Amino acid sequence: MKARFAPAHRGPLLEWLTLTALLLVATVVLNQSVDQWQPSRLLYDRWIASDARAANPAIVIVAIDNASLARIGRWPWPRSVHAALLARLARTQARAVGLDVILAEADRQHPADDLALARAIRDNGRVVLPMYATHGRPVLPTPAFSAAAAAIGHIDLELDSDGVARSVFLREGTPHAQWDHLAVAMLRVAGMPQGLPPLPGERRPGAALPSSTAPDAPLWLRDNWIHIPFTGAPGHYTEVSYADVLDGTVPRSFFNGKLVLVGATAAGLGDSYPTPVSGHSRAMAGVEIIANVLDALIAHRAIVDAPPVAGLVLAIGAILLAMLGHFILTPRKSLALTVALAVATLMLSYLMLTREGLWIAPLPTVFMLVVAYPLWSWRRLEAVIRYLGQEFTRLDSEPHLLPERKAPAPLISDTVERQIHVMHQAVKRVRAMRRFIQDGVDSMPDATLICGPDQNVLLANHEALRYFGARGATQLRGTPLHDLLSHLRQPAHSDWSTHLQRAVGHAQPVTVEAQDGDGRDFLVKLVALFDPSHQPIGWIVTLIDISLIREAQRQRDETMRFLSHDIRSPQSSILALLENQKYRESALSPEVFAQRIGKYAERTLSLADDFVQLTRAESQAYQFEEVDLAQLLLDALDDVWELASARRIAIDTDLPEDGAPARGDRALLTRALINLLNNAIKYSDPDARVVCRIAPAPDGWCLSIHDQGWGIPADALPRLFEKFARFVAPGENDPGGTGLGLAFVKTVVDKHGGRLSVSSTVGQGSSFVVDLPASAS
Repeated sequence: MKARFAPAHRGPLLEWLTLTALLLVATVVLNQSVDQWQPSRLLYDRWIASDARAANPAIVIVAIDNASLARIGRWPWPRSVHAALLARLARTQARAVGLDVILAEADRQHPADDLALARAIRDNGRVVLPMYATHGRPVLPTPAFSAAAAAIGHIDLELDSDGVARSVFLREGTPHAQWDHLAVAMLRVAGMPQGLPPLPGERRPGAALPSSTAPDAPLWLRDNWIHIPFTGAPGHYTEVSYADVLDGTVPRSFFNGKLVLVGATAAGLGDSYPTPVSGHSRAMAGVEIIANVLDALIAHRAIVDAPPVAGLVLAIGAILLAMLGHFILTPRKSLALTVALAVATLMLSYLMLTREGLWIAPLPTVFMLVVAYPLWSWRRLEAVIRYLGQEFTRLDSEPHLLPERKAPAPLISDTVERQIHVMHQAVKRVRAMRRFIQDGVDSMPDATLICGPDQNVLLANHEALRYFGARGATQLRGTPLHDLLSHLRQPAHSDWSTHLQRAVGHAQPVTVEAQDGDGRDFLVKLVALFDPSHQPIGWIVTLIDISLIREAQRQRDETMRFLSHDIRSPQSSILALLENQKYRESALSPEVFAQRIGKYAERTLSLADDFVQLTRAESQAYQFEEVDLAQLLLDALDDVWELASARRIAIDTDLPEDGAPARGDRALLTRALINLLNNAIKYSDPDARVVCRIAPAPDGWCLSIHDQGWGIPADALPRLFEKFARFVAPGENDPGGTGLGLAFVKTVVDKHGGRLSVSSTVGQGSSFVVDLPASAS
């Protein structure tokens, strides 16, 4: 057997390994080029834009905006204007000033302006000037400005191939001299620890750009590469107009403790770039990009690419987990796993980006997950179709047990169509056979089991599944018959295997009476099955439930008795009174007539009410809860107080001070106590006494009701709790009643696991004792 099925198992496993290997190779290749994926860039931009945060209030931009151009004049302005601005800022307590204005050439027409600006830079003492690189060569401020500045920082941006500014290098320069980014230089000048080494970002000492294609071209080295975690759209940071600062409109105290950036924001000056939070439709000013870098360094929120190994491990792990799920799970669960892994990959990438500052591009992994599912499903579907075609062809060649009309094969068809035709015929035959057998078994109204020669269940109908399923049997097929029938009690206590063998030996059905744990009565019918050689091959076991029939018969008899006698008697009396009223000489007075009609109507209502209450007591709809028997007895006494007062019956109570906790149905227990008290009052002479006591018992509570009434004859005690049983002591008047009250009490006490007993002496009174279990608490 192992040699026969080994190739079938190796085939799918080999296909799975091959496809998994191909997908892993493709995943590695895609992860190598992920930086060039425009969809990944767009996803990165969307997530950066969604993670907007409040701008750092310590960063202020002095904007060279359109209002300033209108008031001061066309750009470029005389450098004396910048000198005046820096002179005003020098009188504030700004921590650092970043002047994002290129000062690479001297003003030969107005040399005095250069001297004034250099003096203002030197007097301020906290000014950082910008530099940039062109063709691998640094472009610095003039020597005078460089000497006056507190620091010099580069303002180069890293533009991706789509023209969007997403990242910067925090340090750039030649092999002999490097410059920090302007934001880093400002933090160093301000003396803030966030700006001190080590700088964040990915180390790229080898990212050198030649100034030209010449072999001896200079190198431009870049290091500490970070992605900018933009805090919001353009205009997110606090801005004041250049002209307002220059004319003193902005108070000096506004700049205290601030990092001040001076730069152009006017659209016509050209210093603006597309960013992830602005796109191509609305560019962000370069000075505001520097503000975002400055904010990221202060808040330690710089974003870097995760190590390539981390992204590769995540992708390979997700693909392997998905392929393992495809191999062992059903297609629906496999699809759910694919969706879950894709969502988890996206969520992990988003959380790592926004919480940890690590960018792991998720789209290659998601793409391979989406591709893996249809590829594997296609391979498995093709294998299934091929296997089914072979098996249906073999099935079609076997003898047909049921008559059928064979459909003609298509005259012109390809291989797939012929396989479909064979599969169609085989499916029809299998469906007809299954329907034939299943309908035959399911049509049986009783629980039916078909067992094999090993006495294990082969087939079960719906009724059997329902009955045994309610008793915890989740799977009937393959279950030993003895285990399923072990809960049925037999009068003879015989073994079920013995009955099965009797059915084989007698070659005729064997019927056994049994009862389950719920008190239901069954006739278990066992029929042996034989093959053509008269060898036993199994049994048909049928459980015929007869408990409902017996219960229905009992209830029918009681109902008929109730309707034919108890209910009919007062109604007949009412009809007789109505007939009597037709004759003047025998007619009763209206008062007497109404009194008697009311009496018979009350008796009818009392009968109906007692019958309904008894029916409810016999049902299973009990609402058990924690109750106090002492309080229930007091409630019952309140209900019978009027009747006791009318007959001048005194009622004494002896109750526990701490109550008598028990568990039961509050309404039914109260009604039972009312019935006992009513009987004690009705069957006692006026001016008698009734004593009610509740006392602890070994396993619960003992509630007793003792009266000084007429007593009950000794020969009536055995039938006292039967339905419709009524007894009156000799020489006493019948106080009336339905004969259902004590039957109701007996039923309620039994349902609560208690015991009801009675002792009585004619002429001295009766004592009813109710023993109930105490509450578990």
